[in-house]
Amino acid sequence: MRQFTLITLFIAFLYFSTVCAQQLDIPTLYDSLSHPILDENAAALLTNHLIIRGRQEIAFTNGMLRLVVPVKGNVFGAVYTGHGTFTLSPATPLEKSEFERQTFLKLQDGKYIFTFDRAVLWFHDTLFHELGQGIRYERKDIDRKEREALERSLRYCTDKVNDNVLYHLMTEMLEQDPKPYLFAHFFLPEKNEIFFSHDLRRFEEITIYKPPFEAITGSVYWLQMVNSFHLLEEYSSATEYELAGEKKQRYDFLSNTIILSIEKGGKTRGRANVHLRAITPYHSTLTFMLDPKLSIDSITTPAGDHVIFHRNEEAWEGFLQLPQQDSLDYFLNFSYSGNFLKPYIGGVFRVREGSYEARDQFYDTRKVTGSFYELSSSTGWYPSQTHIDRMLFDITYRVPSDMQLVSAGRKLSETTELGQCVLRYVIKEPSINASFSLGFYKPKTFHFSNDEPPVTIYDIEGGDPEEVAKDLHQCYRLYKHLFGNTLDAELKIAAGPKHHGEAFQEFLHLPWFEEYVRKKNSRIPLGRAHEVAHTWWGHGVGAESYHDWWLGEAFAQYSALLYAPFILKTDDPFFEKLKEWKQKVIGVRQFALGSGPVLGSIWLGYRASSAQTPSDYSLSTYLKGAWVLHMLRMMMLDLATLKEDAFKSMMAEFYQTYRGKDASTDDFRKIVEKYFRADMHWFFDQWVYGAEIPTLKCSRSITKKPNGKYSVSLTIEQKDVSKPFILYLPFELKYKNGTTARARLLIDQQKKDFNYELDQEPEKITFNIMESVLCTIED
Repeated sequence: MRQFTLITLFIAFLYFSTVCAQQLDIPTLYDSLSHPILDENAAALLTNHLIIRGRQEIAFTNGMLRLVVPVKGNVFGAVYTGHGTFTLSPATPLEKSEFERQTFLKLQDGKYIFTFDRAVLWFHDTLFHELGQGIRYERKDIDRKEREALERSLRYCTDKVNDNVLYHLMTEMLEQDPKPYLFAHFFLPEKNEIFFSHDLRRFEEITIYKPPFEAITGSVYWLQMVNSFHLLEEYSSATEYELAGEKKQRYDFLSNTIILSIEKGGKTRGRANVHLRAITPYHSTLTFMLDPKLSIDSITTPAGDHVIFHRNEEAWEGFLQLPQQDSLDYFLNFSYSGNFLKPYIGGVFRVREGSYEARDQFYDTRKVTGSFYELSSSTGWYPSQTHIDRMLFDITYRVPSDMQLVSAGRKLSETTELGQCVLRYVIKEPSINASFSLGFYKPKTFHFSNDEPPVTIYDIEGGDPEEVAKDLHQCYRLYKHLFGNTLDAELKIAAGPKHHGEAFQEFLHLPWFEEYVRKKNSRIPLGRAHEVAHTWWGHGVGAESYHDWWLGEAFAQYSALLYAPFILKTDDPFFEKLKEWKQKVIGVRQFALGSGPVLGSIWLGYRASSAQTPSDYSLSTYLKGAWVLHMLRMMMLDLATLKEDAFKSMMAEFYQTYRGKDASTDDFRKIVEKYFRADMHWFFDQWVYGAEIPTLKCSRSITKKPNGKYSVSLTIEQKDVSKPFILYLPFELKYKNGTTARARLLIDQQKKDFNYELDQEPEKITFNIMESVLCTIED
């Protein structure tokens, strides 16, 4: 067995140059990094060398390493050709299963070894160690394979869809507290590739990526995340749920004061004054986000000094160097412009109610052509960070005077200046987002009661504003009763032709077509109810990390479903829709000729979706997440009286406790445990963190005993789970005289028997009544 030389930090030859950070020209620095030059005088043979980053191992068995020419004294890249291995060791059971789900590869002893013949390494280290004793760098002609590997890897590093690797390198070059950073690109046999990132500034320091379509090797450069996890040592002192609350952000965006001018045709000019605060002192750089349709003209300080920045064309990300100052508070003025809006172009298309499948019902959208504008993105028209911040907004809009604009927040003023309508909206409670709609709307305001907010519908021809307003008001009334008051003083609604709805403070953007719950000729639009529910879940109570997004989306989805029986006065459509969601969640990969990857865990958040499984985020976060709430509700239900006061009180307390804050799944678990008076880790491990869904084989037998009573034997066997779940399965006994009895079975073994002695003979035994457990029942 070969003996490897072990080192824990990668190399660079030259230490940081004497050029001060404030003297660096950001665009020039980026240009140099984005045009790396292989150094013909810096090639070395490597034999049996090992790099360990975050317990992931890169072994250079036998081959040549060539460095790039330094930039500003920093060696930031290298190309290796020869034989090597990358040993991946996912840190948690979920990440192990996620690796297998996405790659269709099986781990061996918790590891997988990739063999590569080329590798490109992009790096920056605070300590510069040589890659082993006795390594000699010498002159050697550059090989074509080395050039090709570097050029291909650079395309991935700077692709507009991906996180820009060069910005990470620049951050470490310019910051006073540089941290180790490595992005490794491995070329595998048969033109496959795998990518590895070790970034101590990232919330989860270790990430694994792969191309979404491995068969395409020349034109697709965006990356699909396979794994994302913390350093292994962090799990020894904290649980996965607790680590979700780890804070790595360097800045808080506190407020955004914006002037947005929009011309007919959609050309937009913006000026945003951003107030941000550094969490810790002595930072030099910032990565920000802005829609690529908007070009940045300048970034300046309040004194008028220009801030140096860089941003690739058609990229969301931008990078800037902050001015040197003693204060932790920064004020930056962004000036930008572009064709951010475009008039909606209608057409004729066929839409099935309840889904997006074709059916024999037509909706003619030509009548709304040009009636309103489509935004390139709902929130990309103001600068923000790469993660969501709660901040205050003060927005002044300048729009054509013959058009109507409606915005998130509260309208303070509306005037006319030089043929333009000037409107000012403010959001005085820290909010995660803001947006607006612009069109030839006809606003109609409806007042339903003195103690509830008015509803204003910004209507276009062909709608029914009063019906929409009534629905929204009823939703608001129900949620206020269930969860408590909000701070919203009004509800403003504008509809668009897309399937996507979104909620903002006091403003909803509703989809043109919606999913409905039906009762004969009555129907309840879930989309409206879902977006109204975000006033409580998503805006009222936010999410601490992407793992906790289900606290907004699933809670809003289940709240919307609760609206159906409230209006239709029957539970039947509620359970029909719940069963429909179950079939989507359980049957998502069941095809006639085989199956695909199982549905990802709720804990994965957006990562559940991939190029192969694009709908999995909505299936897991929205639908399975709603089922998690339903199961909690059913476990808390009094089966004798069907009262659910405990569940209502629990949800109200969670909302009232965390209103205006970002909550975690662990925060919700603690509230749940208060009402269950028991440890509920097992429930969240099974249904939120885990991805398995059990099948229950239920059998029953009834025999009459000599004493005239009846012996009922029940057997429940669990299938399709790696270890037995803990389930509280309710069942119902129906007798010939019309009476019923209900009870719960505690299922905590793979196979469990239950025996009862009854005075009457049951006519029917029904398992999993009220759809109480997400499972498949086999009788």
